[in-house]
Amino acid sequence: MGKVSEANAAAEALVNRIPNLGSLTLRALVRESQGRDAEVLQDYRQAMAAEEPGEVAGSARARSLLGRFYARRGQFVQAKALFLEALRLVPRYPLALIYLADLETRQGNYREAEGYYSKVSAYSGPVATVFDRIVDRGMARVKDLQGDAIESRRLRDKAEAGLRQEQAAGGFGHRRDLASLLLEKGRSQDVAEALALMQDEVKIRRDAVTLDILAWALSGAGEWQKADRVMAEIVRSGIRDAGMFYRAGAIARTLGKDAESRAYFQ
Repeated sequence: MGKVSEANAAAEALVNRIPNLGSLTLRALVRESQGRDAEVLQDYRQAMAAEEPGEVAGSARARSLLGRFYARRGQFVQAKALFLEALRLVPRYPLALIYLADLETRQGNYREAEGYYSKVSAYSGPVATVFDRIVDRGMARVKDLQGDAIESRRLRDKAEAGLRQEQAAGGFGHRRDLASLLLEKGRSQDVAEALALMQDEVKIRRDAVTLDILAWALSGAGEWQKADRVMAEIVRSGIRDAGMFYRAGAIARTLGKDAESRAYFQ
């Protein structure tokens, strides 16, 4: 929800009381949202040292999240090793499969990415899961990069239909996901709806991801000053994220803030 200080206080209290795999992983996530990278790695090391028999699901989750941390910082070898270790602990673990698929996509290994996305779908079968839309969008991105615009559009349309259905049912988070998808589709007629969705969403939560998508929507609507203020709020939170810094740089450059833009890009 963007209440990072409160989350930090709760995580510290929990770790002080019960310093186990689950609590240390939670604190690592809080610290990541604050940009405290060295402490994030320390928490994950302590979390894995505190593992106990029978905690395989928690162990797989911790490795998947640590792998995501490394992947976001371009350390792909470490990230992949952790994702594969998570899958050795829990074969077909959806989170690890999705992160692996994204990693392979970023490295241009599209066949491997499709294979991992397919395993997520095969694991869930006909039962709807929270990963369905992520798989559709990930596969759409792969098809885009392979030059298959028709299949990419079909998959994004499928994801949009599912998100609209889930949003109508009151699912938390789907408003943000729908707005992001609409902006991803790149059609000018979708910008106003995406912006309206995000203006409603920030009334519920103002975490960095939500604010980033709001800034994206504001940029699409040509409201560059507002987008710049939103990005400044993200940066103040302390989070370190290359994609967010890049967006902040692009917005600053559009506003003629060249020195600030260069700093963000660096």
